[in-house]
Amino acid sequence: MMKNNEQLVKFAATGMVCMYLIAGMMKVRSFGANESERFSKKSGVCMKNSQRIVFLAGMVEIYASFLILRGVWSTNMSLKDVKLGSSILAIFTVLATLIFYVIPGFRPYPVLSNLTALSGLLLLPLVCELRH
Repeated sequence: MMKNNEQLVKFAATGMVCMYLIAGMMKVRSFGANESERFSKKSGVCMKNSQRIVFLAGMVEIYASFLILRGVWSTNMSLKDVKLGSSILAIFTVLATLIFYVIPGFRPYPVLSNLTALSGLLLLPLVCELRH
């Protein structure tokens, strides 16, 4: 039974991270162009710098996702990696939510959706610790 629970945690963590990993890869693949106009309009940053910021955000998403996946799937389950990756993605999610869905106009459904993802990221290290 314990082995099944460990596998369930691994697959749940992987599913949660997939959203960030795919979004990050799309940002990096387009060199930030896929979200730069949207970010520029929301933040007031010029398009050239907006594209750079979006590209870097994609790199952050990929790196944090990699940390979580490495931590969860490693033989000994590295809680340090899971905690760091989850923290990075939690901060990323809060900032993205504020920029795109709170300021200047509050959009409740996207905020609630991101709150769900944020809650999962905050719980992930705790669940991994219980399963460790």
